Amino acid sequence: AYIGLIIPGNIIFNLENFGQGQPVEVRQVAGLLLKNSLKVHYATLVPAYQEFIKAELMPCLGSSDRNIRATVGTVISVIIQQGQVKGWPQLLNALLQCVESNDYNHAEGALGALSKVGNYLNALSMNLTIADPFLNINLVCSLHMGDKSIS
Repeated sequence: AYIGLIIPGNIIFNLENFGQGQPVEVRQVAGLLLKNSLKVHYATLVPAYQEFIKAELMPCLGSSDRNIRATVGTVISVIIQQGQVKGWPQLLNALLQCVESNDYNHAEGALGALSKVGNYLNALSMNLTIADPFLNINLVCSLHMGDKSIS
């Protein structure tokens, strides 16, 4: 029980430092620490913490710093690895909305996240059905990336 109280605080601390208001280096380290914490403890978090983390991550996809966007994609991929797609059913639509937005940073961050999630799920493709929306996600990313240009 004691560890359960410490870990959410550590995760929340890293998540808060991952957001705006800190130097990029601090944000990137906080994101990597968050990723490592979630790899170990995500499944043990209460659903309210899991949902809070997901909600806080999505705006970070639009960070002006490419390294932060890449780290967010990695953290999202870890969450999918821990909770599978069924643990975040609205993720695909949210990422596709970012890809289709007029904001280059959000589009690029979402494409990176889609690519990382797709790579993970492609490794599991033997267990996926053809109806799974992430099955050919790398193809979707490639098609969308071709439509985006840096303004």
